This record gives sequence, C-alpha cells and structure tokens, in this order.
Amino acid sequence: MDNLARLHLDNIGSVGWDTYAFGRLSQHEHISPSKDIARRLVLGRAAKDRKNRAMGINSVGNDDGPLVLHFHGPPGTGKSAAAVALAEAAQLPLYRVRISDVPHIPLETRKFALSMIEVGLTWPDCALLIEGVDYWIDRTKGGGNRTHWHTDSVYQFVNLLENYPGIIFMTSTTDSVTSETNRLRGIDPAIRSKIQVSVAFDMFKYWGDTQEQVWRENLTKWTAEGKISKYNSEHVMRELRAGSWLARYVNGHEVNKVLKTAWQLAEYDDVFEDHDMTRVYDVEGNTAAIQTTFRWKHVKMALDAEFDGRGADSDVDSMGSYDDNRPDGEDD
Repeated sequence: MDNLARLHLDNIGSVGWDTYAFGRLSQHEHISPSKDIARRLVLGRAAKDRKNRAMGINSVGNDDGPLVLHFHGPPGTGKSAAAVALAEAAQLPLYRVRISDVPHIPLETRKFALSMIEVGLTWPDCALLIEGVDYWIDRTKGGGNRTHWHTDSVYQFVNLLENYPGIIFMTSTTDSVTSETNRLRGIDPAIRSKIQVSVAFDMFKYWGDTQEQVWRENLTKWTAEGKISKYNSEHVMRELRAGSWLARYVNGHEVNKVLKTAWQLAEYDDVFEDHDMTRVYDVEGNTAAIQTTFRWKHVKMALDAEFDGRGADSDVDSMGSYDDNRPDGEDD
C-alpha cells in the first residue's frame, strides 16, 4: 500500500484555456488575410463540432471533412506557436507530433497515419499538429528524383489528410528568399489539394517594438515558472533597450535559448560562485523549495555567447561588461 499514489480529487478542475494567446503573438500586428481566415475557420469549426456533439450528431463522415491548415516559413517565425495559440483560442486539446520521429518508408507512414486517425476518432475534439512535413509535401526533395517509396509514403500521408476527423495543422520550413508563388508550386499536388489554407510566416526582422515583444513574452513565461523575479525581468528589458540589443537580429527560438542558458549559468553560480536563489512558499507560508533564478548578468553572458558563436560574419558585436549595475533595492 505504501507504493500507491494518492490522487487528491480536490485538485482536479476544469481546463484553463488561454483564449487570448493568438492575439498576443508577436506577429499579431501584421496579421495577413490568410492568418485571419485561418483563425476564423478554426474557431468556427470548433464551435460547430461542439454544437454537433451536444446535439448527438456524429461529426465523423459529415460534409465538412478535415480542416487542414499549412503554416510554412523559416525556423523561429512562430508557425508552431500560432497553431498552439489557435488551439487554445478554440479550446481544443492539441496532439503534437514531429515527423522526424517517423521513418520515411510506406509501412511506417501507414502506421503513423492510421494511429493519428485513431487519435481523432478516440478523442473527437482533438486538433493535430504535425511539425516538419517537408519530406512529404515537397516534391523537390531528393533532387526531384521521386522513388516509389516516396510516392507510396505521400499516398499514405494523403490518406491521413482525407480521413482525420477534425483540424490538422501542418508546419514546414521554406527558404526565406523563395517567393510565395514558388513555395506553393513546390508542394506535391496531391497534398496541395487537401490544404484548405496555407499561411506564410516570413523571416521578418525582430526590430523595434516587435523585437521587444518577443523578449517580453519569453521573459513572462520564465517569470511564471519562477526562474526570474518580476523585478529582474523588468531590469533585463531596461538593459536590452539601453544596450541596443533590441536592434539585433534574433528569432523566437533563439530568445528562449538565451534565457535557458542564462538560467543554467545561474545554476552554476549557485554551486560555485554567487547565489541567485529565491524561496518558494506553500499555501501555508512555509518554505516549499529553494529555486534558482537568473538576472541580467546571466542574460548578458548568454547573449555574448550566442553572437560570438555566430562567428566573424555576425552583424552583432559583443558590448558592455557582465556587471549587473543593478539599482538599489532590486530583488535577487
């Protein structure tokens, strides 16, 4: 009996949906017609499916069929984040898979397609996010030399797009300098016919207000996790503005990577040098844990390492020192 886990039913509640997530995305000020249509289609489809289930109508096999959305663009431009945000806005659970985990042979593709269809049948309101579908949708892969294995794999993937009973988000990586027309021409015709809306996420420069929002969104996430205090988070933003870091090119993935490195540097300091820790209290006010937190010193070191690693061709130079220059009264 000692090995049995205890489940406290009082801690179980309704799912808290972040219905404003899509509106907070860093590209929300530059919403294209295709992005807006994708939002309307997802919200409308989710509402209709919920209504049908409430009336006892089976959505499987109806005239709507699956809603397939294709988000394409270079890494770090917010494709997956947009899919997650739309699922949150529509209050849909999201099943996320990466195609890099699926062997590119027909039998394995067939197993994958059938398993995903089964997920949709078992979990009727579940949306599906398939990341990195380049191999299946790009007819130029392999130098244009299409083997029968590749053709069969594409056929199995089309079967998934035809029979999944819900919403499918697909993401793929494209050359940032390739025109929109050429990108769509490169998609396999069999798959292109199943895509209801394609949305381009271009490699825009994260400069000015947009760059600041990317940093602030990521810092908010790390603050919510207790890895940086709110005061130190604001101090990081002040230093980023003062040091002209917001005029330097980074994408969303790289910002998160820098903050992760900063936190790990703070962990190092806890062991070998300074102590950047905060106390976490339980509901009764007792100390529940001691957690490492990072501050500007660590972010600055991580930024310098990021741009130094890009080599001499980088358009960013390291600047300043690792001195925090923290104002009096700042929290640790």
